[in-house]
Amino acid sequence: MFPQMVLMSFFFWMCSVSTMYSQGTSSLSIDQAYLIIEVDTGYQSALSAAIRTNQLDSIPFSVKVVVHCSDTADIDSMHFRVGRSLGGQDVANVNFAYHSSALPAGLQTFARMEDGFQTCVATHVLDAYTLYLEVWADDKLGNTTPIYRKQIN
Repeated sequence: MFPQMVLMSFFFWMCSVSTMYSQGTSSLSIDQAYLIIEVDTGYQSALSAAIRTNQLDSIPFSVKVVVHCSDTADIDSMHFRVGRSLGGQDVANVNFAYHSSALPAGLQTFARMEDGFQTCVATHVLDAYTLYLEVWADDKLGNTTPIYRKQIN
């Protein structure tokens, strides 16, 4: 009888410890992320020539990133890469402290939203047929979200 009571007590103690631990972990997550490419209309002559000759890989694009998070109050730092291959960073590779007023020089038109941010990461990108976006965040406790991946064709 005594060993059963000890085992039951140990079981309930383990359940309470795991509940306390799970309440202390972060719930920060990347809910959604998008890549938006826009034709760069500042290069009208190149755009017209590329369309006439069907050379779409020479049309310049502006690349924007939009990220929605579960809770921006818990974010310590944000990280994202944009490239022509998964894991690539030939268009952008940015790491920054989210609540800092000093943002990296590579971010243009950075705008915070209630649940994330949007920014232009490159103003003149050629050959944007296929781009990959990878986004992740660190919270104030040092936890890192899983990498959110998105591809556009």
